Amino acid sequence: MGAWGTGPFDNDDAADWIYAVEDGGVATVRSALRAVVDDDDPDSDIGAAGIAAAELVAAMAGSPSGGLSESAAAVVPSLGAVDADLVAQALRAVDVVRTPGRAGCALGRDRRARRLAGVAR
Repeated sequence: MGAWGTGPFDNDDAADWIYAVEDGGVATVRSALRAVVDDDDPDSDIGAAGIAAAELVAAMAGSPSGGLSESAAAVVPSLGAVDADLVAQALRAVDVVRTPGRAGCALGRDRRARRLAGVAR
């Protein structure tokens, strides 16, 4: 039976995805964000990775949520500095996941979008 919860790393897809970030670094984060934005209707697996990636971007920018898993928090220092393009990608991905009618919609949280928007200013 799989794990599922309301936090960004409280499901199997996102929890497993963090291991890919350990191997691929920030390129894996960018890829997950791009996958959400480029998909007309991302499924919950893509949405989960996108929300997890957006959470990592927030943590890279110094605004981590209380929802980072131990493994996610441990990988953040290796990802380097956040740039404006990465923040913009994260914001777009969160907006896509939060769009009503999308499969990954239930994964989005307003507080994540507000925190990322604050980082973008």
